[in-house]
Amino acid sequence: MPQKKRTSSSTPASSINWLAIFSFVALILAGIVGLLAAFKVSIPILSLIKDLLVLAVIAVLAYPVARRNGQVWTIIYWVIVILALIGILVGGIILSL
Repeated sequence: MPQKKRTSSSTPASSINWLAIFSFVALILAGIVGLLAAFKVSIPILSLIKDLLVLAVIAVLAYPVARRNGQVWTIIYWVIVILALIGILVGGIILSL
């Protein structure tokens, strides 16, 4: 009986689809924000959405690495993700005022 091939990926296939969509949207927004910045135009909500999408992609991909390295690295991972999220949200709110 043939055995199914297993991949060594620790990220589920369903999250890979979302990661691809988030990555693509973040790339489009990065291009738009960069192009607008060249013309001295700022739309803070686009930057905020882009930063949140990039953080989501990075956080999902980095989690298996942190988890594989033990509990201390998992705690460090969560602290960094929370600090990054707070930084993005506070920075986005300050920029929009």
